[in-house]
Amino acid sequence: MLKCKVKSEVALFTVALCLLTVWLFALANLAYPQQEGQTQPAEDVEKTEQAPPKAIEVEEPKFVETFDGGAIDLKVFPEINRPQGVQVRVEDGQLIMSGRAQKGQSITANVATPPLPVQPFEVSIKILLPKLPFGAMCGIYISNATPKGEETSNGVAADVDHLGKDARYVLWLCSEKRWRDVAARARLLFGDEAEKPHALKITFDGKDRFEAFVDGLPLGSGRIDLKSEQLEIGLFVFTTGQEEVEFEVRFDDFKTTLPVKELIEKKPQQEEQQPKEGEKQGQQEA
Repeated sequence: MLKCKVKSEVALFTVALCLLTVWLFALANLAYPQQEGQTQPAEDVEKTEQAPPKAIEVEEPKFVETFDGGAIDLKVFPEINRPQGVQVRVEDGQLIMSGRAQKGQSITANVATPPLPVQPFEVSIKILLPKLPFGAMCGIYISNATPKGEETSNGVAADVDHLGKDARYVLWLCSEKRWRDVAARARLLFGDEAEKPHALKITFDGKDRFEAFVDGLPLGSGRIDLKSEQLEIGLFVFTTGQEEVEFEVRFDDFKTTLPVKELIEKKPQQEEQQPKEGEKQGQQEA
């Protein structure tokens, strides 16, 4: 009987002690602010949800040509191809290619950089199209470096072409002088190209993979081996000769992650440091 009474009193004491602990814990929560790791108040959650997302890191261009100098910079674009009846000039802060091509006359007007070392980079250009009739195309290209007037054998072009019923933005790939388009990813024009410029961009992984975009929208990708240690970048207008055409294309904001000016200035220094052929023979004979 005594044992039962003692057990009953111990049980009651234990229950009372548990209730006291719970009560003290509740008072502590009311008295002190919430610590790290506990649920946030509604206000803080709302603030967190409204916080702007972190910006995606994008490599800044190392070279920009805005065509504000009043003339084509011949260090940047030493190669200029002006067919008869075509003007290639800088005016109003833009590079303009305009002219007329007769029916049966296929022409190419372009400017191109000097040979640059093959390495990963991206390049973009804004294009305004006051006139791009059927039978004409224009855009930006990357190819193996070739002598002036020689046809590109390997490369890519992101362009606006009006070779079919509807003009479109499309990526072209060239291997061994044979061009093919990535038609499945082509996009029709936005409809405001005569008043608003749109940006074409090409990215290159430094090996063989190219990808193209218009205003950030993908135009497809492809693999082309440039088969060269040097490349060139160019802007162009091309007509097929199917019809007589009059065109006007305006280029602006040429941007690339290649340090173009540094590479151009570095080349003459390297050439000066290399002994000429006659000097080499003299050194060997000595």
